[in-house]
Amino acid sequence: MLALRLHLLAAVCNFSGGMEGDKKFLFGATVATGFERTALDECTEKLGHEINAAVDRGRVFFEIHRNQLRKALDLRTIDHLFVVVKRLKGLNLSQERDEALQELCRHLSHSDWVHAVDAWTLVRGVDFIPSLLEHTVPSPTPTERLLDNLSIADTETNRSQKPSGEDFVTGNSPSKETPPRSNLETSHHQPVTDTRPRNYLPTFRVTGHRVSDSHLFSSREAAGKLGEYLIQRYGWPVKMKEFEMEVLVNVNNNDATIGINLTAESMHKRNIVHFGPTTLRSTLAHCMLRLGEPQPGDVICDPMCGGGSIPIEAVQNWPCFVLGGDNHDIACQHAGGNVTAVNEKRRSNGRPDVSIDVVQWDVTSLPLRSDSIDLLVSDMPFGKRMGSRLNNWELYRRGLVEMGRVCRQGTGKAVLLTQDKKCMAKILQKVSSVWKRQLQLTINIGGLFACVYVLKRRGQAKPTVAQGTHDGNGQEGME
Repeated sequence: MLALRLHLLAAVCNFSGGMEGDKKFLFGATVATGFERTALDECTEKLGHEINAAVDRGRVFFEIHRNQLRKALDLRTIDHLFVVVKRLKGLNLSQERDEALQELCRHLSHSDWVHAVDAWTLVRGVDFIPSLLEHTVPSPTPTERLLDNLSIADTETNRSQKPSGEDFVTGNSPSKETPPRSNLETSHHQPVTDTRPRNYLPTFRVTGHRVSDSHLFSSREAAGKLGEYLIQRYGWPVKMKEFEMEVLVNVNNNDATIGINLTAESMHKRNIVHFGPTTLRSTLAHCMLRLGEPQPGDVICDPMCGGGSIPIEAVQNWPCFVLGGDNHDIACQHAGGNVTAVNEKRRSNGRPDVSIDVVQWDVTSLPLRSDSIDLLVSDMPFGKRMGSRLNNWELYRRGLVEMGRVCRQGTGKAVLLTQDKKCMAKILQKVSSVWKRQLQLTINIGGLFACVYVLKRRGQAKPTVAQGTHDGNGQEGME
């Protein structure tokens, strides 16, 4: 899907006779909360330092030229990319409901929408003339009916647990919707064609997201107000499913960001076709790998690889030798199937295959030589969907000791993700002669607050299984 989007962008560039490289757009990207700085580092590394980058909760913003859009679509740490219509700061959104909702739309101008729709047409391969926005069409839909439509979308969304103070309208998974036909059906080797008339109006949906305890309106009402504004001003038809354009409104206390989504589905699905009960998102895997700072020629290992998210992401982005393993035979089958699927995609795009060794093993007894691994990166069992909190005490202790054995002394690193922070803290105290904690980062994964630990392998010390034993009753001891 990513290669298809890049091809669409290239075809649009050729069709238009080249892009105006001096024109800049403000983009936003969603990222797992806690990994904003990691995503910011990738943006500056791949897009340059002159992008006026900034971070917000779960989002990164940057300003780039039109001819840098390909690189923006190739960012690996982000889930969704959107073009910013406008960022509004210091609004008075704690006032009465109607006044607060009116405040959201009061500062939007025609030029803001023309600029954003221009970027949307470019990325999505749609032959739509932004100048058609100059026509103001009276709203055929009253506000009450528009809100009814939005409430229908809300009831059809899978409601998951969200952190307190957050309010969602249409869910957090726009990837389930069907992308535009020109994006969906175009072959990688075929030119982009759009059979729709040049004066068509795009169908749209507004997705709202609100964070605050002081607002007197819901995210559904905020989305409804913005939808009413667009219908009254431009006459765009509302379509809650199989829409062509997704307009985003994110309200955080007295600040708001209005944008247009550019990605038909989340980037985190790019590598995985065989999912397990706890498959790690590819975007999270990339963030963890970046924290480990792999160097060319390093040996990278995920000793609990599950479906292979981390090894697959590593081998595609760093010139390293990568291997992974798991103790469950089905997990190893899923990992192998995902590697095969990735290679099929790469062949269709004219790229060479990647090679990953996947082995069925036990993390507490790895068939690897001592001091042979430069970087260990793994998503450890949380004790919720897989395993149990009680079993984690023994698994984490023996696993960290064994990882210490195979990791290179003095230079090796481990980047480990877990939600069982209490267990990890206790075990790290017991193996402190082997592992030095360099960084502990709290992230939000689907409403669960987990931690990423970056550990440095100390020199000389030899790990032993006797370190950090647990008696099974919540008390630590030594064998």
